[in-house]
Amino acid sequence: MKTLQVETVTLNVLDRPRLRRREDLLELYWRSHPRWLFLKSAPPGAKVLDVGAGSGGMVTWKGWCEPRREDLRMYAVDRVRGEMFDRYDGWQVADLDVEPVRCGEGAFDAVVMSHVLEHLSDEDAFFARLEPRLAPGAQVYIELPAPWTAVCPSRTLFLERGIDVSTVNFFDDATHKRTFDRPELWALLERHGFRILHGGAIRNRFLEDELFTFGYTHRDQELTTYGVWSKLSWAQYLVVERP
Repeated sequence: MKTLQVETVTLNVLDRPRLRRREDLLELYWRSHPRWLFLKSAPPGAKVLDVGAGSGGMVTWKGWCEPRREDLRMYAVDRVRGEMFDRYDGWQVADLDVEPVRCGEGAFDAVVMSHVLEHLSDEDAFFARLEPRLAPGAQVYIELPAPWTAVCPSRTLFLERGIDVSTVNFFDDATHKRTFDRPELWALLERHGFRILHGGAIRNRFLEDELFTFGYTHRDQELTTYGVWSKLSWAQYLVVERP
């Protein structure tokens, strides 16, 4: 096993990585991820809002792996139109710092906010605009960088050591505004009447070395990043419910 050190981060490259295909690693990774579990366990026929949908890749999860969830009605919103937005039931291009969610009619049963909150200038105003679009009992999945990412080594240091990785230090992304520790995040959501269900750090200790090894040896930034983020418990999540 080769050990790589990036300041205080120790990364292991396995001498004999398991001979899994990239597709197998991705499936193993996502099937244990809280974001995947949230979407796949939404109520039958749920109307789901994907906030900060990016390219729109999450819509492909409806039919990827069991359980198939073609019953879900999914809507996307982001600052720019993603390449897969036409596969949603509806979509909207909006600046969520100032605009309400207008896509879809009626209320949403579930909302996914993955790496959105850290980009907002006024999170209280955002939730105030979102609340009228939530059905009673609606659940919201929130994922964002943990507070300690602000002191992680920079992406530049990883690249200097031949490790092709995405954002590592919180401020590698110039559009990031602020981090939230758990008490701050809970207080924010409770102010808007949400009930906290569960949450925690996102980490897969079983797969992280293999993900990193595959990504490092194949120059695959996506899998390298998943391995590094897992090692660092880089992301945190929270699931809340509207009473």
